[in-house]
Amino acid sequence: MVNDYMRYVNRIKRVDYYDRLTEQEKHVLKLMAEGFNTREIADLTFFDVQKVREYRINIMKKLAINDRSELVKYAINHSVADINSR
Repeated sequence: MVNDYMRYVNRIKRVDYYDRLTEQEKHVLKLMAEGFNTREIADLTFFDVQKVREYRINIMKKLAINDRSELVKYAINHSVADINSR
């Protein structure tokens, strides 16, 4: 039973949750990984600051990530953004 559970957990970990993100969330994640802060992202995307924060929270929930630095690491590891673009 424990082995079955561990196989299940490992299978879930392999699922790429990136596809669950909306296009707007993907764009915000890309900009975050490229080093833009919330205000800069709002200016670039024409979203208000609160909307960018909401997108970040939604992204973190969907990807099961608890902080911004882990979110950026995820984006870099999954080639979501070009970190040399800035």
